[in-house]
Amino acid sequence: MIKKIYDFLLTINCYFLVLAAILTVVNSPYGSPVFMYTSIIGLIDAIKSKSQNGIIINCTFLAMNTYFTIRNIVNALI
Repeated sequence: MIKKIYDFLLTINCYFLVLAAILTVVNSPYGSPVFMYTSIIGLIDAIKSKSQNGIIINCTFLAMNTYFTIRNIVNALI
């Protein structure tokens, strides 16, 4: 059962990547948080599969999109 849920999350993650790219292209402030979600799922998968390159790449994207999400929140509050 957990394997099916995990596989479903990985499949849905691809669609969220496309959604995040579309949101980013149209200058939506929601692009970065969606990319954060996909980076977290990718990081979990990379850790599970013990992929060093996957861990580095997903951590980099997670850090970058966390910065942009925080920046968007601060800009919205100002």
